[in-house]
Amino acid sequence: MTGTAQEATKEFWHIYGLPVLTIPTNRPCIRKVLSDSYFPDEESKWNAIVEEIVRFNQTGRPAGGNPERQASERLAERLSEKACSLIS
Repeated sequence: MTGTAQEATKEFWHIYGLPVLTIPTNRPCIRKVLSDSYFPDEESKWNAIVEEIVRFNQTGRPAGGNPERQASERLAERLSEKACSLIS
């Protein structure tokens, strides 16, 4: 059982001969699909990520993280800088 098999229905059937059945959720989905964001450079992208995490944090929502170690370290460094600037 998985929550992501629906997107790979054709592959499951083609490779494994397995059908994928969708079981509806017991509650309506509240997820909002947002449009893609494009940035002119990497600096702008990281600034937008940090601002979004700060905004989430102010509402008590957890946010952040990246599966790549270097990107996670870069994000942690930028968030630390942001935290220091907010305190000052």
